[in-house]
Amino acid sequence: MGALSFLLFLSLGGGLYYYMQRGTSAPSSGSAPAENASPAASVAEKAPAAASSMQKSIEIVGIRWTTQDKKPAVKFVVVNHANSEIAGLEGTVTIFAGTSKTAKDAVGTVSFRVKSIAAFGSQDVTQPIDTSLKPYELPDWQVVTTQTQITAP
Repeated sequence: MGALSFLLFLSLGGGLYYYMQRGTSAPSSGSAPAENASPAASVAEKAPAAASSMQKSIEIVGIRWTTQDKKPAVKFVVVNHANSEIAGLEGTVTIFAGTSKTAKDAVGTVSFRVKSIAAFGSQDVTQPIDTSLKPYELPDWQVVTTQTQITAP
C-alpha cells in the first residue's frame, strides 16, 4: 500500500511539473501582430536601445492613476539607487497590465524628465500617459508592472 501511495504522489508531482514547464514556453515567432495596436504596443515591440549606464540604478515605483485636464495621467516615484546625484534624468516608462510584458498587455507609455535626484533619493513625478484607454478602463494599480528605458544622461 505504501509503494502504491508513493507511485501515485510521484506521478502527480511529475504531471504538475510537466504542466508548469509547458505553460512557461516562449510563444512562436510566427505569431500574428495585434490588429488594434496601441502606441504602447509599438514601444514594447521595439528592440531595446543601448542601455544607459544609469539603467540599473533607476527604479519606477508607486504607480497611481490620476487625471490632468480630464485626460489619464500617471503619478509615480523615480528612485535613485546610485551613490551619486543624477542630473538631467530622462526616460520612458511602459506600463503593463499584470506581470506579462507583452505588447497586448501594454497599457500605455509615459515620458519623464527629472532635473536632479540626490544619491539614494527619490522624486515624485506626475505626467500624462499616452494610452488609448479611458481613465475608468485603466487596470488597478496593484496589478501593473513597468519597463523603464533611460534616455539621458
